[in-house]
Amino acid sequence: MLRRHIEEELVLWKNNSKKKCLIIEGARQVGKTFTVREFASKYYENCIELNFISTPSYCKIFDGDLDINTILSNISLYTSYGGKMIPGKTLIFLDEIQACPKARTALKFFSMNGRYDVIASGSLLGISYSNVPSYPTGYVEYLEMYPLTFEEFLWANNVSEDVVCKLRESFKNKEEVNIATNDKMHELFRQYIVVGGMPEVVNNFVKERNYSTVLKLQRAIV
Repeated sequence: MLRRHIEEELVLWKNNSKKKCLIIEGARQVGKTFTVREFASKYYENCIELNFISTPSYCKIFDGDLDINTILSNISLYTSYGGKMIPGKTLIFLDEIQACPKARTALKFFSMNGRYDVIASGSLLGISYSNVPSYPTGYVEYLEMYPLTFEEFLWANNVSEDVVCKLRESFKNKEEVNIATNDKMHELFRQYIVVGGMPEVVNNFVKERNYSTVLKLQRAIV
């Protein structure tokens, strides 16, 4: 499992008593869905996931009134979730929300109600603003998610946190690192330049170390 910086920001968001609904924006395949699922499994008893691209019928949940009780009732009707939705213990995850404009409008009412933690994620959200009946300005928070940074790439390659911290301090203080560490970091950086930061590609590389497979995966993503 790849460790991502954004997980720390998600924990800060969850622990904020005055939080609003959260929208995670980012290109396709950067790991938005996987990261939210992992976060939910660690910090919530239940997660209700609605993916509006894989299951377009979920858009019907938001076709009528957008008061929270109606939405929750519709969720129970249109999904297989049969448990009790407990505030603070249940995360509502609206994935690929760009495919359901009215769900984006509903974020305003989720934030105003304040009972449930809601995360939405999507790609190319900016191009669909005109399709949203009432954009929830002031009622949502944003996080931008990108491909893996070099530091995250180091974590994926089992470089310890102690080494990463020491490198960070050396850089901050403009101090040289020893030759062995310097050579290893150069090697890893060259790998990072070739492999890039898309999670699927990095995952495959750290397991197989096969550049031919890396190239095939990169081309498939493009």
